[in-house]
Amino acid sequence: MLFPVTLDTVNATRALICDAIDARKEKERTLPQRSLDSKLSFLNTFRNRVLRADAFALGFLGTHPVAFDAIFMSHRRSNAMFNIYAMPKCLEVARCLNGGALDSQNGGDHMTIAGVVLAINDGITLESKIAHSVNTYAQYLGRVNYSSGATQSSSTLRALEAFGIVKQSGKLGNCQYWEIADTASFARMLDASNGKRADSVSADTDAAATAESGASDTATGRKASRKAGKGRKAGKSADAAPDAASVPSVDAGNDAEGNDVILPPDYADPAPAEMTF
Repeated sequence: MLFPVTLDTVNATRALICDAIDARKEKERTLPQRSLDSKLSFLNTFRNRVLRADAFALGFLGTHPVAFDAIFMSHRRSNAMFNIYAMPKCLEVARCLNGGALDSQNGGDHMTIAGVVLAINDGITLESKIAHSVNTYAQYLGRVNYSSGATQSSSTLRALEAFGIVKQSGKLGNCQYWEIADTASFARMLDASNGKRADSVSADTDAAATAESGASDTATGRKASRKAGKGRKAGKSADAAPDAASVPSVDAGNDAEGNDVILPPDYADPAPAEMTF
């Protein structure tokens, strides 16, 4: 799933994201709030991360443009702005869509993105229940005191929404329902959440297809062999038995020159080799 991009494309994408971050910083300075310093610190940290980001994620964004300037400044109906903690997760989502995998054992964004995707795949659509599922998932991975599912699932859902992978589908009181909006992209995120890169998924699919094709060919060959054997038996019943010298020597498959040969009626197919998947 790698896409051909130039260094100019990567750097232009990097600059676009940094400009969107700077615009959001300026907007935050105009809003009445008590947590301005912590938000600006977070945005500065994220900006530095973008400056160091590799071409794997940025290259995907360069060939699949995301309007970060509009997204980072967007408002929901509640008038709340785009969750700043969803911003770094946008880079991880891009990495997954480009064929990367999540390592849930490392915790952080990888774990929470995987937790949300796995919950939605299990049919959990109410945001509060998704949050509970993320807590349970983190605890299953060994983080026994984890309880940040509510905030982490919220920012993760906004990052997935930014790429059009999920969308809001209704409310229960103040709690949002979510549904899959792009099945192909969600399937890639699901593979990534299960620790699978796109190349490993492709290899598994190719191996399964080859094994299935081989099994089909073996079955077809056995069927043709049995049919040929039955034909010889029928011919023997109708005609006089040929002279022994006129009966050609036969072998299973092809003769020395590669021509098809008739199998003797008492030929038994060897058991097919055991396949390992």
